[in-house]
Amino acid sequence: MKKTVFLIVFVILTAANIFPQKVIGYYSSDYTSMPFSAIPYNSLTHICHAFIRPNADGSLSVRPGFIYRELNKTAHMNNVKVLISIGGWDTVAAKNFRTLSANPSLRKRFVLELTNFCKTNLYDGADIDWEYPDNHDAANYVALVKELRNSFKASGIPLLTAALPSQDFRNGYDIAKLKGLLDWFSIMTYDFAGAWENNAYHNSPLYPSAKQTGSISNSMQFYIYKGVPKKQLMVGMSFYGYRMNASNIYEKLSNKVVPSVSYTAAESLKKSPDWEYRWDKTSKVPFLQNKTKTQIVTYDDPASVKIKCQYVKKNRFGGVIIWELHKDFTGTNSPLMEIVGKNLVKSKAGTKKVRS
Repeated sequence: MKKTVFLIVFVILTAANIFPQKVIGYYSSDYTSMPFSAIPYNSLTHICHAFIRPNADGSLSVRPGFIYRELNKTAHMNNVKVLISIGGWDTVAAKNFRTLSANPSLRKRFVLELTNFCKTNLYDGADIDWEYPDNHDAANYVALVKELRNSFKASGIPLLTAALPSQDFRNGYDIAKLKGLLDWFSIMTYDFAGAWENNAYHNSPLYPSAKQTGSISNSMQFYIYKGVPKKQLMVGMSFYGYRMNASNIYEKLSNKVVPSVSYTAAESLKKSPDWEYRWDKTSKVPFLQNKTKTQIVTYDDPASVKIKCQYVKKNRFGGVIIWELHKDFTGTNSPLMEIVGKNLVKSKAGTKKVRS
């Protein structure tokens, strides 16, 4: 009987750990919003420290005060790995990536400098966030990643990852080659709403609707079709949203002023008598509507985050990326991170968490 019970427990724990999800939180260099001591390390497996920038000559641009040794030290003490994220939503960085990747000598310098940067500052790898290569850059992008992977391997640096758009609109990624070079693909499944749209859409809907086709599920299906294994796909979660001048979700924007709103700011509005909470049962995300029906706020809350975690587990994706950690920090706790951690990290009680 004891052997039978042991076998059942072993099978359950092993099954739970076959597809261990990673939780990767982007942590910006705005340390005043959230100091290293406030990060919920027990709800994370990895941190992407954002951002440093590539220069056109292949060197690195690191702003004064960016190096945060307490961050890496504390993360490692909590068995959380830290990657340096390079690039970001930065037109200069994108232009410099294009320039250096096309030149073998500049590529070589960049690879050497980034490798040394990771070794010197005790990063566990790098996250390439070039927004975005196009079809003319695809071969150079692969060459850059391949040379980085070889250099990292020779230097004992374990991780090399990349952030990709919700779909490869510019044909800038040779997935067939990249999937053997990158540890995972961080899919930015947010910003489906914004000033670049004519209508008020959800920022990060889980499922498409008749009026909004962009969604997490459509993006994941796109990359699966392109040949990315599910275990290498990280679903993007947004801890922010947008405040838009429109009468309702999907309706026309009255102007293109669309400021971003953190989760904590959205929750403050929710408590106001001037705003009402709405739930889109098709897209599985909330939004707020003011009582005069002139503005809406689209964002994610505990209910939608939990559903997204369940979606990730059910479909056996590699995990999630979170942009960004401080946007749900209340000053005392991180409500959304607690839900993510409970569902994707702590739910594997009795198993050893995988960190690479």
